[in-house]
Amino acid sequence: MQIVQGEKDRTFFETLKEDCSTEIKKSKFLPKDLWETYSAFSNTNGGTIYLGIKENSPKNIILGVENPRKVIDDFIVTCRNPSKVNYDNSNEENITLINIDGKTILQIDIEEAPLSKKPVFCGGNIENSFIRKGSADLKMTNDELRATFRNAKPDMDSLSAPNTSLDDLDSPTINRYRKKFNQQYPNRFESLSDTDFLIRIGAIYLQKNNTYAIKRGTLLFLGKYQSIKKVYPHFHLDYFNRISGQNRWDDRIASDEFYDFEMNVYNFFNIVWEKFLNSFNSPFALDENLERSNPRAIEVSLREALVNCLAHADYEQSYPSIKIEIHNGVYIFENPGQLLIPINQFTQGGESRPRNEMLMSFFRNCGFSERQGFGGQQIFGTSLKWKFRTPKIETDLEKTRLSIWTVKFADSYPDLTEKEILIINYLTNYPNPKAKKEIQEATELSEHHTKQTLDSLCKKEIIKRVGKSVATKYTITRSNQELLTLTKEALNILAKQL
Repeated sequence: MQIVQGEKDRTFFETLKEDCSTEIKKSKFLPKDLWETYSAFSNTNGGTIYLGIKENSPKNIILGVENPRKVIDDFIVTCRNPSKVNYDNSNEENITLINIDGKTILQIDIEEAPLSKKPVFCGGNIENSFIRKGSADLKMTNDELRATFRNAKPDMDSLSAPNTSLDDLDSPTINRYRKKFNQQYPNRFESLSDTDFLIRIGAIYLQKNNTYAIKRGTLLFLGKYQSIKKVYPHFHLDYFNRISGQNRWDDRIASDEFYDFEMNVYNFFNIVWEKFLNSFNSPFALDENLERSNPRAIEVSLREALVNCLAHADYEQSYPSIKIEIHNGVYIFENPGQLLIPINQFTQGGESRPRNEMLMSFFRNCGFSERQGFGGQQIFGTSLKWKFRTPKIETDLEKTRLSIWTVKFADSYPDLTEKEILIINYLTNYPNPKAKKEIQEATELSEHHTKQTLDSLCKKEIIKRVGKSVATKYTITRSNQELLTLTKEALNILAKQL
């Protein structure tokens, strides 16, 4: 337990507002409704509970807690009582006592629970499982509970698909896949029949009753569309090209349209990837420093993103479809289901936990995926190298959304003025905040225009102020994942110089 004096001042607590990771409670003791927030933070992204503060306008009132040691002991004891909460997410190192003018505020940091321990619920009833949305603790719906259980036990696509046979697989798709596989592994399985080939790569297996079991991932990847829909009623794949910026799309591929081929995961991937290649433009496609025999870095990043989107999707979830969109300068990948590793781990690489290992295996076998566990690092590292706007990844129980820009930071924001672009381009070249005078001298803008433009960019939340009064400086507004990527890249550069 930490005891903090003056690290957070009165103003901080008087202006504190509740949000997705902050909860304020006025109770001087351990409140009963704390456990709903405990459950919600544990099931979502973690958060901080402050005890001893009453929300009020225009300023919160600092009440403090009475007998802090007892409150802490009661909290820890309750966390270890399975009839109160099913998972002990307490850690005395995450509890802080903050003394403000003789009154003690209790800060309890709740970490996100491991996927294998979710859902965290209270009162011995799984229906008392909560998630955090905005500043509210909401009971999980049945769909959210089911999604949480699936997250705890991925690799469901390795199980057999019920009521299916070899007739549910599409022979033309298998032939196309085998050609790509043979390019990757020549002279391996060319002589085998399709059935024996699928057995050798673990896609199907022979059951005791002498019939073949089709794995769920195999059905998704190589199956007939209507057969897939029988096992996965919510299966839907969408691609939109919106480069022109018009309200209506320029080009669309949807799995529920009629085609002269079966719309499964493999065929969808190939169609979308071909459209990606056609959408590339000269800034990176013609770079002379990348040999043609080694896939171009931007291509690899977008291909990794497309593979991840398809291989990490929760196809059993009722949330709307996989959706791939191309806009002018940005590629957006959205799939149902939560990312199964922390975002920071995804961006730094080294750990892989695909929801559908069978699908990922199919992609790896034909060379469509790089080293396992380093796709996210490839995506973020490449954007940093090319000085593009840093990718953005958002994830919750319903969906995961990844945006990858292929333009520089300033170019990713429409309708900026020339002065705003000038200042943004200057700030993006420096990791450290810059003072107004430095910005003015570097951009050669007048003092009036510099101040006016900085205020406009702050209002748009593209940049932010750091410090106060004469010490005020300005920097690009970046997410934690961006800062981690920048920090790691700086360390890599430093290591190469040593």
